[in-house]
Amino acid sequence: MEVKEFTSKEVQDMFIGHVASMLEYWNSQEIDAKSKLQGFATSILVAIDGCTNLPKFILAPNPGSEDKIYNMENGDDYYPENNETLIKGDISGNLHECFSHKLKK
Repeated sequence: MEVKEFTSKEVQDMFIGHVASMLEYWNSQEIDAKSKLQGFATSILVAIDGCTNLPKFILAPNPGSEDKIYNMENGDDYYPENNETLIKGDISGNLHECFSHKLKK
């Protein structure tokens, strides 16, 4: 078996699978709805932070080029710009769609 780097799709599938399993876990708990939601949200943040069997993920703002100018013209603070071409294994962009698809299976 050849050892290789995971593809972005493979990493995304693992992350979405983890989120789906956390949904099932928190849904099965016999606690009030708010506690379930807090637990589920915490589980997602824990996964992003790398405190599970998944690694830490990069989560950074990536505003459009016009956002900075617009905010500055309106006297508002603005988000830092990032260069997504330097990021390998990026799973963001359609996580919500992948999660919705996973729930329908």
